[in-house]
Formats: sequence, C-alpha cells, structure tokens
Amino acid sequence: MSDRFATSLANLGVENRHSVLANFPDVLAKGSDPEVTVTGTRLAAQAVRPA
Repeated sequence: MSDRFATSLANLGVENRHSVLANFPDVLAKGSDPEVTVTGTRLAAQAVRPA
C-alpha cells in the first residue's frame, strides 16, 4: 500500500483493513485470478454487528 493511500485511510479513521481475497498480493503483483474467501455481503454484515 502506498504511503499516500495509507495516509488517506488514516485520515478517514480506518484502523483495520480486510481483504476478501485469499491471494491478494498475487492478484496485485502477478495478475492472478482472485480467490474469494468471504463474500462482500458477509464482511459488511460482520462489520455492523456488535462484538
């Protein structure tokens, strides 16, 4: 992640970032096909549920 992007997230108050891809680095660096570990809907639901 670039310093500029990290700073932008920090300014938004984002402390934790999660990827739904099992192979995120390979997708970015090698153009691999994404391997989804969890649906975006499930991740969003987990984000709004109390711990």
